[in-house]
Amino acid sequence: MLASVLEDIAANGYPAAESGVLWEEARDAHLERLAGEQPRVA
Repeated sequence: MLASVLEDIAANGYPAAESGVLWEEARDAHLERLAGEQPRVA
């Protein structure tokens, strides 16, 4: 799962520090998106 979070950050960028989004919040938001997706075979 960590790899998918890092891939998302690489693809979409990390929120700017000025936005006030904590790393944990960005991670949790990505994990919520993953939970809503269909399972895939790696």
